[in-house]
Amino acid sequence: MKLQASFPIITKEISTSLAGSLANYTKPQLVALAGEAASEIKKSSKKEVLINTLTEDIQLKFEQFYKPVVMDLLDKFSSEMEQATGFSNVEQLERLAPLINKGIFFVYQQDDLLVLVIPDELWESTQNDTSTDEVETAFIELDPKVVEEGAAVRDTFNKEAGSYALLHQWKQNAENIYGNVSPEYLSTVWNRYYTEQLTPQEIEYIINDQLSDQ
Repeated sequence: MKLQASFPIITKEISTSLAGSLANYTKPQLVALAGEAASEIKKSSKKEVLINTLTEDIQLKFEQFYKPVVMDLLDKFSSEMEQATGFSNVEQLERLAPLINKGIFFVYQQDDLLVLVIPDELWESTQNDTSTDEVETAFIELDPKVVEEGAAVRDTFNKEAGSYALLHQWKQNAENIYGNVSPEYLSTVWNRYYTEQLTPQEIEYIINDQLSDQ
């Protein structure tokens, strides 16, 4: 029986690699995923090319934008979530649809069970104790367009605009999962990755400043 959901459900054998799970998607599903992930691809590209491009893009965007949200989910549900976690119905997974549709998670149907899979490459990243230097390197690799869209912050704060642009993206990603997100939450996430700490009040100022400049 085919289940109805707002995200793809794979009925093939489970693959835990990112490329393997992408290969289990149809070409139209890969093209749709590329649109969700803002990957620059040609619809006429062969499936292998789409898989290779998406494998690279998803890993990069995970480190830049989605890792804090996934880490928070794993922290909140540490006793329930593993790399492969079983769910009994689609409704339980709908809240994670934004991450599934961007290739961060994949869902497999195995008989009457739905299995949420975090690909090996992303799972290993969450399990490693990433140093601040490594995280900041990932931030520096931001697409200039993303930095430009984030807009520069006031001179009150002496950090790269690209890094602060991430705050707005983190906020959007977290809101897709949790609903409203407080400055306290964003401060906790930021301070986990940066040695230069920001208070909730500073976070609120930066977010409001970016919104006013858009």
